[in-house]
Amino acid sequence: NTLNVALGGSSYNCQGELFTEIAATVPAYKGLTQAGLSDVGAILPVAVSAKLVPVADQAQAAVAGKLALVTGSALYHSGTMSRYGEGPMYVCPDAYAELSSADAAALKIAEGDMVTVSSSTGSVSVTAKVGKRLPQGVVFAPYHFSEGSINTVTDGSAVTWVSVTKK
Repeated sequence: NTLNVALGGSSYNCQGELFTEIAATVPAYKGLTQAGLSDVGAILPVAVSAKLVPVADQAQAAVAGKLALVTGSALYHSGTMSRYGEGPMYVCPDAYAELSSADAAALKIAEGDMVTVSSSTGSVSVTAKVGKRLPQGVVFAPYHFSEGSINTVTDGSAVTWVSVTKK
């Protein structure tokens, strides 16, 4: 308090008065009171209200003859440490591209065929999986295999459209 007065500031009767001024002056302290502090402080920000804003419609029309690429991990096999585990590598040892049975039939691709997944940014060769889990028009590939790295095919847009061809 003495230093504050010597520097031309106000004199405070207690630390609560000083804290009230800080809370009124510093935006990050808005809504915070000394009574609201615990022994370990407070979680900021205190006075937060949602500010919802409309987002633009990001739907993209399908590209004729192309499939929408979805990348991700293969269940609990994310590649970070799971490539060193016997169990995950037994279940999913290699990179693959999974297609719906309808898309596979249209492209004359069977389970286990080698396929090339291509986009405007690159291509990768992987083994095909055919199943009923994916909707028609979508191809899934895990991103964590160094061989067959599917992320070299993605182009940074909301949807990467790819071609899948049998080798």
